[in-house]
Amino acid sequence: MSAGAIIGMVLGGTGMYFIERASDWKEIGTITLHISGIEQLILPGMAVVLALSVIAEEWICHCLKKNCNALLKADGEECDRLEYEEEKYGAWLTGVNVLSQVLCILILAFGYSLDYIGRGGSTSITFLWACILFLSCFFYDGIMQVRYVKLVQKVHPEKKGDPSSSKFQKEWLASCDEAEKEIVFQSAYKAYMCMNKVIPLLLLLTLILNLFFNTGILAIIVVAGMYLVMTVAYSKACVQIRKEKKSSVKIFDKCCEKNINKFIL
Repeated sequence: MSAGAIIGMVLGGTGMYFIERASDWKEIGTITLHISGIEQLILPGMAVVLALSVIAEEWICHCLKKNCNALLKADGEECDRLEYEEEKYGAWLTGVNVLSQVLCILILAFGYSLDYIGRGGSTSITFLWACILFLSCFFYDGIMQVRYVKLVQKVHPEKKGDPSSSKFQKEWLASCDEAEKEIVFQSAYKAYMCMNKVIPLLLLLTLILNLFFNTGILAIIVVAGMYLVMTVAYSKACVQIRKEKKSSVKIFDKCCEKNINKFIL
């Protein structure tokens, strides 16, 4: 009870602080931000993100190439260790890749408004260069993903799929062995369970922000839609997989019955 009282006091005090300070905050659209002059940081911020992304991803790719070359000549326990290192470098590369894209979106969002773009002059030119850097970052990240896939396929020729194809994920999974598929399935389930906890918290956060700062219902609708799509997709997949397994069992039983009848005859 005492812990609940303390939490209630903290939340209540925080809420009152935000309400009292809300009138002093600068409005950008319908969201209030305690930030001034953030638009001037869009171009340098985008340039920094692009530069750091290139440096980090090229370094990880270099380490991955070195590891893959050693993996081609290794065997036994050394091979297992290098495969683990390959997986680790791949996870780092994917993480940095996604992080750079998210940061670019967040930075560009501060200037992505008709009011900011409509000021004309140097403002429009700055935003145009920021957009060019934004597209360059996404293009580089896409190329890096293709390079990563090609590098893995060089070491593991059994891995199939063209990274530029819309069927790549399906073809790649089909070329994995049972142990690799088990890792993929367990990882996907853990990711689903994580999002199943995070999305309700995000939904609650958007409700609170709309209550105190009148941010609008769009964010609430987007988060609620993501929650609904994720839940429906998971439930649909469970039913479909169960149906396919049931059909496979029936076919197997029929084949066994035919073979038994032939043996008896």
